[in-house]
Amino acid sequence: MLIKFEPGTDSELFLRILESAEDHRYRDHWGIDPIAIVRAIRNLLLGRRLEGASTIEQQYVRTCTGNRKISLVRKCEEVTVSILLALSSDKNDIAHSYICCAYFGEGLCGYKSVISALWSEESDSSTDLYRAAVVIAMLKRPKPIGDSAKWKIALQNRANYIVSRHIKSSPPPPPVP
Repeated sequence: MLIKFEPGTDSELFLRILESAEDHRYRDHWGIDPIAIVRAIRNLLLGRRLEGASTIEQQYVRTCTGNRKISLVRKCEEVTVSILLALSSDKNDIAHSYICCAYFGEGLCGYKSVISALWSEESDSSTDLYRAAVVIAMLKRPKPIGDSAKWKIALQNRANYIVSRHIKSSPPPPPVP
């Protein structure tokens, strides 16, 4: 079941950051990213670091099914469902649904629970680019039980990478008259 995305809300920033971080060709494919798949296969054949080629749709399907088993059958099922999902649903609704139910570590499911946990005591509850990047970074660097200095550094590095990637991919602002 997809959660309807409402334009103009705080979640709009999170969706843009999610796309920059996890699937920068999200608007250009239909559930699978052939370019990322070819790159991952090439790197595997060359003996380089194993990397994923999962799209936001695939990550959402994996989150909903809870199936993380490493197998060709699971991946084929995930690809099939992702394509069907992309062809039948709005991209914003898919991405929004993903960040609303994704696991961010230590009992944190959904991006709103992360915001509450990390910034609940601050009077300024507005979300800026860096805060959104920190939340999205936790998809790859989930919060462990008990904070650790190593995790905080890894999270900060990932958030900085996401911010720089987002800035590079964003169109320049219009000129000031």
